Amino acid sequence: MMKALAISVKKLRAMCGGCVMAAAVFVCAALMFFAARDAIGTKGNQKLVIAVIDNAASAESKAYIDMLEGMNSGAEVILCADKTAAEKLEKSGVAEGTLMIDNDFAEKLTSGESALNYTPAKGVSSSEAARELIAGTAVVLKARLNAPDYFSSLNGAASNADERARIDEAFIKHISDEDLPLEVSRIGSGVAASTVLGAFAPRYAGFCAFVMMLIVLMLGVFTGSDDARAVRMRMGSVEAGRAVDLAADLIALMLLGGAVFALSLIIKCERITVYSVICGFTYLLAASSLALLIGSCSSSARTEIAVPLTAFITSLAGGCFADLSSIETMKRLALFTPQGQYLDALNGSAASLAILAVFALLMLALSALIRFETVLRARIRKRRG
Repeated sequence: MMKALAISVKKLRAMCGGCVMAAAVFVCAALMFFAARDAIGTKGNQKLVIAVIDNAASAESKAYIDMLEGMNSGAEVILCADKTAAEKLEKSGVAEGTLMIDNDFAEKLTSGESALNYTPAKGVSSSEAARELIAGTAVVLKARLNAPDYFSSLNGAASNADERARIDEAFIKHISDEDLPLEVSRIGSGVAASTVLGAFAPRYAGFCAFVMMLIVLMLGVFTGSDDARAVRMRMGSVEAGRAVDLAADLIALMLLGGAVFALSLIIKCERITVYSVICGFTYLLAASSLALLIGSCSSSARTEIAVPLTAFITSLAGGCFADLSSIETMKRLALFTPQGQYLDALNGSAASLAILAVFALLMLALSALIRFETVLRARIRKRRG
């Protein structure tokens, strides 16, 4: 074991291209982790900002605007005199869309006609959330406006002050319970930082998984180079040399990957649990084993062209950049990637942790088999020559 550790340090220096390049990897990784932590942790606007053009200027339209701002503190409204003023707010990035209230707002609303027109600004991701909020508020106001007539039809007389108060109280309860008479489709299991812009929010753990996979795969390419194969041939001539060589490569990848993983935890500045460390170690073992398999299968270091793309695609499918838990097809696809299993394990899935460990052992076994076959073929060619 000590021999493999000593050899792994030399191999790690060769994989990185020297101590300077190894330090550069740490610096770049640290900058990426800092950027991810600050970007994900940024609160941003806590409310959806909407420019409103109130063409009706009626008591009903004013009540609607008040409800829009007050309903679960969902939106911030900026009243505009015309479309030009609203477009200026959109272009400056202040407003995320423009809501136009029709002249005969109350009549259209109570009769079930379209009385609102919302136009999202270009390039914003909050259009669906804004439409849900606007439509939901309109449905509640419509119900409030129609409630006295409905009450009168049932009782044969108009409602008094106490009865109107009870009606309003019932609607307020519906609002607080989010039990609106409207079918609402939501993307994602939650909203990051309590903002409608966070339906798809990257996770720090997922970003770290992507960075670790990318670094480990890039280093693993070296094991397929001509120099590494020459060392493997010499190691194969001594007792247990092939096992020591494979162990040294694995330890080298684990050392640098583990250091990057520790760096990500330090930069995150959160309480580290034993379980999260176990998950990270198992994922790193799986990623390193996959890197060794790719290196063992490559005829040269030419696989370095495909490695970044492989790391990115598997991370994208694994949910490193978006929460795929609400999309059933993508959720199942994510479990076919090491990143998806790792993130699932972090959420408490012991089965995913076990699958990662089995995957790592399988990749190691395949790597050892391919290396043994490669060395055997080289020896046969040498004898024939």
